[in-house]
Amino acid sequence: MVSAAMGLLMGVGSLAGAVLSGREKATGFDYYIESASTAAGRDKLELYRKSIALEPRREEGWLGIVEAVGADGIFTTEEDGCILSLLSSRDNGRSQDNKTVFRRNKAGYIRFAYNLGMLYYYAEGRGQNKASAGGWFDVVCKADLSNLDLGPDDDKKSAWKARAEILGKISGYSSRIGKTNQAGDAQTTYFDYWNDLMLLVDNDVAGRDNVVTELRLYNEIVYQICTRCDAFYEAGVAGEDMARALNDVENRIRGLYITENPVAEELKQEILKAALIGRKQVEAVLANARTGIAGDAAEKGGGVR
Repeated sequence: MVSAAMGLLMGVGSLAGAVLSGREKATGFDYYIESASTAAGRDKLELYRKSIALEPRREEGWLGIVEAVGADGIFTTEEDGCILSLLSSRDNGRSQDNKTVFRRNKAGYIRFAYNLGMLYYYAEGRGQNKASAGGWFDVVCKADLSNLDLGPDDDKKSAWKARAEILGKISGYSSRIGKTNQAGDAQTTYFDYWNDLMLLVDNDVAGRDNVVTELRLYNEIVYQICTRCDAFYEAGVAGEDMARALNDVENRIRGLYITENPVAEELKQEILKAALIGRKQVEAVLANARTGIAGDAAEKGGGVR
């Protein structure tokens, strides 16, 4: 009888211990998340890391660490390594890594994948990697978002899907553009690149959910015109089309409502300055083309004479 009673007490004690342990973990998770919201620098990252170690399936810690890393617009190799290490870690004796556990939270994982893809794509610094961005955008593209509740981001589904598809495609251009297949045909041309780039100004892609994101999409267009103007022209993109795209971006930017958002205002001014450079680049390419045509005509004329 005593033995049975002891067994019962031990059973209750074990159950109580398990419940208490669960409560401690839940309390610990909330504590880390709340503390991280007011912490700064490495302390913030460490608190989010601890929250993920406790509850890798919950998205708060993952989203928090991506937001913290991208807050200054600089993505370092150290920060990139921190995120990759977190994904592959197996904390508290778990047999599966954090990424595998987190993926069971489909909606949370999609939110993380989209935001990490945007971080890889747009942030400056050595951690910036458009090829890596493409991999995370692919997670969003393959997901059936209609069946998921993305919480506060639920109304952004269509914009996220469209952006992920286009930016994911653009992410792969650097490794494919100009290269040929076994038949000697170009797999991707700068003309293809241009057509996909122009999709970024579509209202469904630019959206209105985040003015900084919208500005970054426009900045991508201006930046590519500034740096690849010659290549676009040689691929068959008319100079008038490039000039029109710059005008369209400028008009859209000037029409944006930016109030008390220093990041957006700074980005807006940078894009407008870059657009002026882009316009000069287009004019220079057209001038060189006209000079070349005139030279060819003169040479042919001389030959006839």
